[in-house]
Amino acid sequence: MNGLDHFENKVKEAIQKSEVPYLGLVDDLLTNDARSFVELALIKSGGQLRNFEKGLKIAPALFVGYISSILRLHLGADTSAVYGCLNIAMGKPADSNQTNEEREGLWRAFRSASQKLGLPLSSRHFGPNYMVDAYLEQAGIPEAGMPELIKRMDIYAKKYGLPELGDVLPTLLNPLRRKVKQVSADGAYDTKKCHKLLKRRGCKPTIPPRKNAGYWEEGHPRNEAVSALKSDELKQWKQENDYHQRSLSETAMYRYKQLISPKLSLRDYNGQVGEALAGVKVMNKVIGLGMPIRQRVN
Repeated sequence: MNGLDHFENKVKEAIQKSEVPYLGLVDDLLTNDARSFVELALIKSGGQLRNFEKGLKIAPALFVGYISSILRLHLGADTSAVYGCLNIAMGKPADSNQTNEEREGLWRAFRSASQKLGLPLSSRHFGPNYMVDAYLEQAGIPEAGMPELIKRMDIYAKKYGLPELGDVLPTLLNPLRRKVKQVSADGAYDTKKCHKLLKRRGCKPTIPPRKNAGYWEEGHPRNEAVSALKSDELKQWKQENDYHQRSLSETAMYRYKQLISPKLSLRDYNGQVGEALAGVKVMNKVIGLGMPIRQRVN
């Protein structure tokens, strides 16, 4: 096994074992030896973007991981430009120019390599900075930006406190314009703040209480679930109150993310609604094509 195959297998194994949404969160994704191996190969080959492109085709895990790591390391510290980071990695000045053709070739190779590794990808193929965003999506937050981010988060936490699930539920419900008859959620939402919100919105709460739950004020609808818990009939309570319908919505969301996209590309709320509805329509069409046709046979 040569050096390229050795490092490729090591990085691919680290990616497969990780359960993080982007490569920037994988600890020790690239060893110093692996990084030095790639840098030496790029410099020896003349420092051209097309050599990155070749590397992504031959060793996708190694080169996707390498691009993500150098962006985290150099962006904001040595240069403010993504392509400047790539120049530095090739032993060239940060302000060296590349043609649009070279940049698009690299972007396509990066997307193809990421797909081979099963990494999440943005569906954007146009708009401002769509190629740069594909790299940043995997790199995450550059190390140079971490101190400022931590500082801002600390100020926010001291001023507003840390967010709780009771604060999340209004964010989910308030934008909805249709009346919601029932809300099913897990035990993490079994708080007075959540129940008070659902009562105000006229929603039936279907939230199983926690194991150590006690009764609330007399007549509160939650007490029925607590009674079922204490009498070991919580499973029957879930069935009677259609709690497991929640699983259908989770399955539908997973299906949407896999077939359409895990993200919305538009910023305006009305635009996002239209984008989501269009995605649902496409998804239903695709699923419908695969459904069997039933006919009674005499």
